[in-house]
Amino acid sequence: MFSRSTLSIMAAILLGATVEAHATDYYSNGMKDGIQDEAIDTILVPQAVEMPETFAWYLRGDFGYNFSSTTDINTTAPGVFEPDAISSGSIGFGRLLGPNLRFDITADWRNDDDVYSRSGTAIESFSRPGTVTIPDVINGGSVDVQDVITFNVETNGQETVTFQNHTVMANLYYDLDGWRGFRPYVGGGLGMAIYQIASNRTSTYVRCDATAPAAEDPLTNPNGDLANCDITQEDINRAGEDRSESSTAFGWAVSATAGASYEISTGMKLDMNYRLTYSAANAVVAVGGVGQSIGIEDKFDQELRFGVRYELY
Repeated sequence: MFSRSTLSIMAAILLGATVEAHATDYYSNGMKDGIQDEAIDTILVPQAVEMPETFAWYLRGDFGYNFSSTTDINTTAPGVFEPDAISSGSIGFGRLLGPNLRFDITADWRNDDDVYSRSGTAIESFSRPGTVTIPDVINGGSVDVQDVITFNVETNGQETVTFQNHTVMANLYYDLDGWRGFRPYVGGGLGMAIYQIASNRTSTYVRCDATAPAAEDPLTNPNGDLANCDITQEDINRAGEDRSESSTAFGWAVSATAGASYEISTGMKLDMNYRLTYSAANAVVAVGGVGQSIGIEDKFDQELRFGVRYELY
């Protein structure tokens, strides 16, 4: 006899077999036009998202106009005036460090005015030991003595001194939030200053006079003038020759910048800024007569600059 529990087990087995057969049949039908097709129709494929273009490196070029310049000049020559840098140029290579931070290295050169210009006559003095003939107040007549003779050579010509100030700077900028294509920024730089000073002189020999202490006489010859300026042809040639002398000095420089850029196309920006640059070196050149020189040390330049930045991938 079958017990109640036995019947329950048999009923469960039959029910499971029925469900399995029904599921198998339903799945088989789905292979043709059933649940699988419905599943395929409802799969969501994400659309491609367009990523914004990003740039890491950039090139830059700038043209500057110097509207104010202050220069520390040390000189013993008359007629020296302060140079005004009327124009400048710059090229650079930089990298974006983040959404608001960038860095570049620039090479800047400036075309400066003359700092000294002279035309007309000039006196060049030099001294050397020589023989001086003076009256012999004891025995009468004259006597030759050794003395230091000072020669004053007069020339006629023109002389100019030019000065140029260049810098190589490492710069860091912070770009503020943009507005309608404009993006203001502030920045600062630290680098090297290069001073170049040059003297160019053209002249011709005019005449010479000479003095010596031994020839001085309080009554008859108070200046010690000699009757004959006995200079050599080498001295004459040296006084009348064209001369060129230059000096280059290196120092340090620091700058502060404020400006704004404007995007005219993808990766291309116009740049406008104000820059204050302080540079320090010491370039010296001789001018005029012996003992005269011009030396340039500290320098402040205020510039308005206009340029282009081209961003690279």
